[in-house]
Amino acid sequence: MAKYFPFLLILIILAGCAVNKVSQEDVLSQPNEQSAIYFSFAEAALQQKDFVAAIELYQKADQADSTNIFIKEKLLEIMTLVSLFQPEYQDEIITLGEEYYTRKLYSEKILSILAETHKIQQNYKRAKKFFKLAIKQKPTARNQIAYYLFQKEHDPPADKKLLHNALEFPWKDKKLLLTIAELIGEFDAEKSLDILEKAYERWDDEVSFTPLLTTYEKVGKADKVLALLQQRLDEKKPVSVPLTTYLIGRYFTLKNYDKVIENKDICFQIGTNDILRFLFFAAFQKKDYELAVRTGEAIEQSQDLSEELKGSFYSYLVEIYIATEEDDKVVESLIKCGNIHIIRNLMLDYNYKDDKKLQVRFKTILDSFLVKTETKEMGAYLLAIFHTNLEEKETALEYLSRIPDEFLAENELLFEAAALYLQNGMNIEKARTLLEKLEDSELTSSEIIAGLLFRTQDDSIAYEMLKQEINRNPKPHITTFIRYSLLAEQYGKIDSLVVYLEKGIEIYPDNADLLNTLGYLIAKYGLEDKYDLSEKLLTKALELEPENAMIWDSMAWLHFKKGFLKKALKAMKIPLKSKIEHSEIAYHLGEIFLKLDKREQAEKYLKQAIELANDDDAVEISRKILEKYFKE
Repeated sequence: MAKYFPFLLILIILAGCAVNKVSQEDVLSQPNEQSAIYFSFAEAALQQKDFVAAIELYQKADQADSTNIFIKEKLLEIMTLVSLFQPEYQDEIITLGEEYYTRKLYSEKILSILAETHKIQQNYKRAKKFFKLAIKQKPTARNQIAYYLFQKEHDPPADKKLLHNALEFPWKDKKLLLTIAELIGEFDAEKSLDILEKAYERWDDEVSFTPLLTTYEKVGKADKVLALLQQRLDEKKPVSVPLTTYLIGRYFTLKNYDKVIENKDICFQIGTNDILRFLFFAAFQKKDYELAVRTGEAIEQSQDLSEELKGSFYSYLVEIYIATEEDDKVVESLIKCGNIHIIRNLMLDYNYKDDKKLQVRFKTILDSFLVKTETKEMGAYLLAIFHTNLEEKETALEYLSRIPDEFLAENELLFEAAALYLQNGMNIEKARTLLEKLEDSELTSSEIIAGLLFRTQDDSIAYEMLKQEINRNPKPHITTFIRYSLLAEQYGKIDSLVVYLEKGIEIYPDNADLLNTLGYLIAKYGLEDKYDLSEKLLTKALELEPENAMIWDSMAWLHFKKGFLKKALKAMKIPLKSKIEHSEIAYHLGEIFLKLDKREQAEKYLKQAIELANDDDAVEISRKILEKYFKE
């Protein structure tokens, strides 16, 4: 609120700070008839919002009756209002105000206006004087706050007693009291909260209610916010749309879906897209599908559904209609969704492969979608995925053949479609054609295909493709070398594995993964003539990634293979610092501790390797060692 204090100060000063000594009726009934006439014309000009004319007429009234303080107040008050937009009036306010003060023709309001205008003109010494004089003449709550705000900005530290003094006055002005509460809240949150609670109890309206909610939030009493808002709604008291939306949104965030649904009538009454979405998703989560459909229809009718939310919204409707077995509406919602990625993901969430009834329903739904949608390519693509998941390869390929490459490219489906061609018929050439249309790919089409086949029943094809890529490509991707090394090890091609990894390191000399892979494999397979190379590679890898537990494990295993057991255990310092999550590391620790004759630790880590079960070789060797050395 601080940046609004200067404007607030003006409003405080101009809001009837003092009881005028002379009323308008007094002015008009006094003997000075000319002053009364000018005053009446000034008031008329003011009613017409002709402020310049009003000022001129008030000045003439002041000249005609130079001792009338009420006229002087009115003149300075209007000048102050106009000066907010025409700062040139500030000098005239100062000139007239100082003259009135010298002539002792002033009131508390005139002193306050003078104080504020001096403050605006950065004459803080004079401003301070007139603020104090105004309080001395009449220590109203408004004057106390005005002086506190001045001190806070220009003469710190502000005297907190001023605010407490202001609180002693009768609580008649709601906005003034809320201002005091906010200012006190800057240094005493509990006192501020107490004031706001009493203010709300007194006035019981949204003006006093809103700052109370804000303060509850600040002091971490969000539950009080929800309780008060809900209470006002239950009691049919006015609550603004933003506050009601906040309440429903908070219930939703807290997953209190029952409370959202409990307020459904209010949600429909407000009818904004935000609040209806909270109700829609709450009903969905609670499987109140009848309410969800009703809310969904209201959202559609609001015509306020953004394009970015439309796909997600209709996908939920699809799920609802699948649950309620309204398949015609499923098709309608799929068409309205129109987002092939969302629909594809939705289909994959259902296990229709093992559910014959659901399988038949999905086939009927997708066939109907294909007939009714204008985007036939989308329908064909969804059916291709459906039949792929059912391992009906010929049918899947038939639907894939209907889809132009341009559609796949426009919808960013080239990669996925290539995978479908491989999965349904190992059509490598078609997959390559699609993948070569990818833009900004770091991998060649062969590398991508090999990646798709990696660790599948067709990984022998991946092995040959990776090998060819390394032989003909001057700079294969790093992953190509890593995948090749894993497959070459799997097929026992250790000699060629070393040769190809050395080539990879020549191309990527600062890649820690390649350095570690070759360094470790040399140690793992006991290639003694290359132990020096292994240590060199692993040392460099650790310079690049000094906290990498896998690289330290490789170095430890190299030391172990060379017979340096203490160095091996020392190298395991980093892996031992964190939780062991790899069977291979646990197995290595078991072996090292066993050779050091620390059987308890050895048994612990060998068992851990088996429990982790994420490396078949490590698990098998660990089991054999336990059977051999740790039989009970």
